[in-house]
Amino acid sequence: MTTDKNVFSTCPLCEQGVLTEQQASESTVYKGVERLLPLYFACCSECGTEQADAKHLRANKRVLQAFKKEVDGLLTGAQLRELRESLELTQAQAAQVFGGGPVAFSKYESDDVAQSEGMDKLLRVAQAVPAAFAWLKQHAGFATEQITLSSQSMTLALAAVRAKGRVQQQLYAGFQLQDSVREQVVIGTAHFAGSAQKQWVH
Repeated sequence: MTTDKNVFSTCPLCEQGVLTEQQASESTVYKGVERLLPLYFACCSECGTEQADAKHLRANKRVLQAFKKEVDGLLTGAQLRELRESLELTQAQAAQVFGGGPVAFSKYESDDVAQSEGMDKLLRVAQAVPAAFAWLKQHAGFATEQITLSSQSMTLALAAVRAKGRVQQQLYAGFQLQDSVREQVVIGTAHFAGSAQKQWVH
Protein backbone atom coordinates (compact mmCIF):
# COMPACT_ATOMS: atom_id res chain seq x y z
CA MET A 1 0.00 0.00 0.00
CA THR A 2 1.31 3.42 -0.96
CA THR A 3 0.34 6.68 0.72
CA ASP A 4 1.18 10.24 -0.29
CA LYS A 5 3.05 12.30 2.26
CA ASN A 6 3.85 15.79 0.94
CA VAL A 7 5.25 17.65 -2.05
CA PHE A 8 9.03 17.36 -2.14
CA SER A 9 10.60 19.19 -5.14
CA THR A 10 10.73 19.36 -8.93
CA CYS A 11 11.56 16.08 -10.63
CA PRO A 12 15.23 16.14 -11.69
CA LEU A 13 14.52 13.73 -14.57
CA CYS A 14 11.66 15.31 -16.51
CA GLU A 15 11.92 18.72 -14.87
CA GLN A 16 8.17 19.08 -15.29
CA GLY A 17 6.50 17.26 -12.46
CA VAL A 18 6.92 17.51 -8.74
CA LEU A 19 8.14 14.80 -6.44
CA THR A 20 5.76 13.65 -3.75
CA GLU A 21 6.89 11.75 -0.71
CA GLN A 22 5.63 8.18 -0.68
CA GLN A 23 5.61 5.30 1.78
CA ALA A 24 4.98 1.71 0.80
CA SER A 25 5.20 -1.63 2.59
CA GLU A 26 7.77 -4.16 1.45
CA SER A 27 8.09 -7.77 2.61
CA THR A 28 11.56 -8.46 3.97
CA VAL A 29 13.05 -11.75 5.15
CA TYR A 30 16.03 -11.98 7.51
CA LYS A 31 17.27 -15.24 9.03
CA GLY A 32 13.98 -16.90 8.24
CA VAL A 33 11.86 -14.13 9.78
CA GLU A 34 9.54 -12.28 7.42
CA ARG A 35 8.02 -8.87 8.11
CA LEU A 36 6.44 -6.00 6.24
CA LEU A 37 8.71 -2.98 6.56
CA PRO A 38 8.00 0.60 5.50
CA LEU A 39 9.77 1.75 2.35
CA TYR A 40 10.34 5.47 1.76
CA PHE A 41 10.74 7.10 -1.66
CA ALA A 42 9.40 9.90 -3.88
CA CYS A 43 7.28 9.74 -7.05
CA CYS A 44 7.07 12.24 -9.92
CA SER A 45 3.61 13.57 -10.71
CA GLU A 46 4.39 13.78 -14.45
CA CYS A 47 6.78 11.01 -15.54
CA GLY A 48 5.75 8.67 -12.72
CA THR A 49 9.28 7.62 -11.84
CA GLU A 50 9.97 6.46 -8.31
CA GLN A 51 13.11 7.95 -6.87
CA ALA A 52 15.05 7.66 -3.64
CA ASP A 53 17.55 10.25 -2.55
CA ALA A 54 20.07 10.08 0.30
CA LYS A 55 17.39 10.86 2.88
CA HIS A 56 15.16 8.02 1.71
CA LEU A 57 18.03 5.57 1.52
CA ARG A 58 19.10 6.45 5.04
CA ALA A 59 15.58 6.03 6.41
CA ASN A 60 15.15 2.66 4.66
CA LYS A 61 18.50 1.47 5.94
CA ARG A 62 17.57 2.39 9.51
CA VAL A 63 14.28 0.53 9.31
CA LEU A 64 16.07 -2.58 8.02
CA GLN A 65 18.79 -2.28 10.65
CA ALA A 66 16.24 -2.07 13.47
CA PHE A 67 14.53 -5.19 12.11
CA LYS A 68 17.82 -7.08 11.99
CA LYS A 69 18.70 -6.03 15.54
CA GLU A 70 15.39 -7.34 16.79
CA VAL A 71 15.83 -10.68 15.04
CA ASP A 72 19.41 -10.97 16.37
CA GLY A 73 18.20 -10.35 19.93
CA LEU A 74 19.84 -6.93 20.22
CA LEU A 75 18.33 -3.73 21.55
CA THR A 76 16.84 -1.60 18.79
CA GLY A 77 17.78 2.06 18.57
CA ALA A 78 14.61 3.15 20.35
CA GLN A 79 15.11 0.58 23.13
CA LEU A 80 18.74 1.55 23.54
CA ARG A 81 17.86 5.24 23.83
CA GLU A 82 15.23 4.40 26.46
CA LEU A 83 17.81 2.38 28.42
CA ARG A 84 20.41 5.17 28.24
CA GLU A 85 17.89 7.74 29.44
CA SER A 86 16.88 5.47 32.33
CA LEU A 87 20.54 5.58 33.41
CA GLU A 88 20.43 9.39 33.17
CA LEU A 89 23.30 9.61 30.71
CA THR A 90 23.78 11.75 27.63
CA GLN A 91 25.05 10.06 24.48
CA ALA A 92 28.54 11.44 25.13
CA GLN A 93 28.49 10.24 28.74
CA ALA A 94 27.29 6.79 27.67
CA ALA A 95 30.22 6.55 25.25
CA GLN A 96 32.55 7.53 28.10
CA VAL A 97 31.14 4.86 30.41
CA PHE A 98 30.62 2.00 27.96
CA GLY A 99 33.05 2.83 25.14
CA GLY A 100 32.47 2.69 21.42
CA GLY A 101 33.63 6.17 20.47
CA PRO A 102 32.25 9.70 20.88
CA VAL A 103 29.38 9.29 18.36
CA ALA A 104 28.72 5.59 18.94
CA PHE A 105 25.45 6.02 20.77
CA SER A 106 24.13 8.47 18.20
CA LYS A 107 24.65 5.79 15.57
CA TYR A 108 23.28 2.99 17.76
CA GLU A 109 20.12 4.89 18.62
CA SER A 110 19.52 6.04 15.04
CA ASP A 111 19.94 2.43 13.85
CA ASP A 112 22.72 3.54 11.54
CA VAL A 113 24.85 0.70 12.89
CA ALA A 114 24.30 -2.25 15.20
CA GLN A 115 26.06 -2.43 18.53
CA SER A 116 28.13 -5.53 19.21
CA GLU A 117 26.69 -8.37 21.24
CA GLY A 118 29.20 -7.58 24.00
CA MET A 119 28.10 -3.93 24.13
CA ASP A 120 24.46 -4.99 24.18
CA LYS A 121 25.03 -7.31 27.15
CA LEU A 122 27.05 -4.67 29.01
CA LEU A 123 24.20 -2.17 28.67
CA ARG A 124 21.66 -4.68 29.93
CA VAL A 125 23.85 -5.56 32.93
CA ALA A 126 24.32 -1.88 33.78
CA GLN A 127 20.57 -1.41 33.88
CA ALA A 128 19.86 -4.60 35.82
CA VAL A 129 22.72 -4.35 38.35
CA PRO A 130 23.13 -0.84 39.85
CA ALA A 131 26.40 -1.81 41.55
CA ALA A 132 27.91 -2.78 38.19
CA PHE A 133 26.80 0.51 36.67
CA ALA A 134 28.29 2.41 39.62
CA TRP A 135 31.59 0.59 39.12
CA LEU A 136 31.64 1.47 35.42
CA LYS A 137 30.92 5.12 36.18
CA GLN A 138 33.67 5.22 38.78
CA HIS A 139 36.25 3.82 36.38
CA ALA A 140 35.08 6.26 33.71
CA GLY A 141 35.94 9.13 36.04
CA PHE A 142 32.42 10.14 37.08
CA ALA A 143 31.47 11.53 40.49
CA THR A 144 31.07 8.94 43.22
CA GLU A 145 27.53 9.92 44.23
CA GLN A 146 26.10 6.71 42.86
CA ILE A 147 28.89 4.69 44.45
CA THR A 148 28.30 6.35 47.82
CA LEU A 149 24.62 5.55 47.53
CA SER A 150 25.48 1.96 46.68
CA SER A 151 27.78 1.76 49.71
CA GLN A 152 25.04 3.13 51.93
CA SER A 153 22.64 0.55 50.56
CA MET A 154 25.20 -2.18 51.26
CA THR A 155 25.66 -0.88 54.83
CA LEU A 156 21.91 -0.98 55.40
CA ALA A 157 21.74 -4.47 53.97
CA LEU A 158 24.54 -5.69 56.27
CA ALA A 159 22.84 -4.07 59.26
CA ALA A 160 19.62 -5.88 58.39
CA VAL A 161 21.51 -9.18 58.16
CA ARG A 162 23.12 -8.61 61.56
CA ALA A 163 19.75 -7.72 63.09
CA LYS A 164 18.24 -10.86 61.63
CA GLY A 165 21.13 -12.85 63.10
CA ARG A 166 20.49 -11.41 66.57
CA VAL A 167 16.81 -12.28 66.34
CA GLN A 168 17.67 -15.82 65.31
CA GLN A 169 20.07 -16.11 68.27
CA GLN A 170 17.36 -14.93 70.63
CA LEU A 171 14.89 -17.41 69.19
CA TYR A 172 17.51 -20.17 69.52
CA ALA A 173 18.10 -19.21 73.15
CA GLY A 174 14.34 -19.36 73.70
CA PHE A 175 14.22 -22.81 72.18
CA GLN A 176 17.07 -23.90 74.44
CA LEU A 177 15.17 -22.57 77.45
CA GLN A 178 12.07 -24.42 76.33
CA ASP A 179 14.14 -27.60 75.91
CA SER A 180 15.49 -27.16 79.44
CA VAL A 181 11.99 -26.76 80.86
CA ARG A 182 10.85 -29.77 78.86
CA GLU A 183 13.70 -31.83 80.31
CA GLN A 184 12.71 -30.81 83.85
CA VAL A 185 9.09 -31.81 83.18
CA VAL A 186 10.18 -35.18 81.80
CA ILE A 187 12.48 -35.82 84.79
CA GLY A 188 9.76 -34.81 87.21
CA THR A 189 7.22 -37.01 85.50
CA ALA A 190 9.59 -39.96 85.55
CA HIS A 191 10.31 -39.43 89.23
CA PHE A 192 6.60 -39.25 90.04
CA ALA A 193 5.91 -42.39 88.00
CA GLY A 194 8.73 -44.24 89.76
CA SER A 195 7.45 -43.23 93.19
CA ALA A 196 3.91 -44.29 92.30
CA GLN A 197 5.16 -47.63 91.01
CA LYS A 198 7.05 -48.29 94.25
CA GLN A 199 3.96 -47.52 96.30
CA TRP A 200 1.89 -49.88 94.16
CA VAL A 201 4.39 -52.70 94.55
CA HIS A 202 4.52 -52.32 98.28
